[in-house]
Amino acid sequence: HFQEAEDAVQAFDDVLFPLALGCEAEVSPEFSTAIVTSAGGHEARNASWAEARTRYDVGPGVRSEADIATLLGFFRARMGPARGFRLRDPFDASSGTATPGARDQVLGTGDGVTVRFALVKRYGDAVRRITRPVGGSVRVGVGGVETAAF
Repeated sequence: HFQEAEDAVQAFDDVLFPLALGCEAEVSPEFSTAIVTSAGGHEARNASWAEARTRYDVGPGVRSEADIATLLGFFRARMGPARGFRLRDPFDASSGTATPGARDQVLGTGDGVTVRFALVKRYGDAVRRITRPVGGSVRVGVGGVETAAF
């Protein structure tokens, strides 16, 4: 049985990562897939995660001792990996169009009854839920017209 609604995420600090991530940052989506090969060469694959988990290496963007001190203080405040935090991904921070608009990503099709739609971003057939958008960063259109009533 899968829970329909999301519970509040535990151990999350609503603070932004303190250093600007630039083009020097290394970003890679990771998957957990086990591949078992039989003696005859047949492969069986099992994906352990439903979605990719993104790994960031911000080390190349650290440029001074002050940056190191900021980084250490931030991670000590989060108890290392014990508490989550906000991180603005400079490579995936918009809807994917040159000029973001209210019609870039389809969230759902209204039927006159349904009034709640999950905020998502699509990558071809893959869909990623966005659970903590930055206030004021989301633009929504209803019936092809942008609205702030959401």
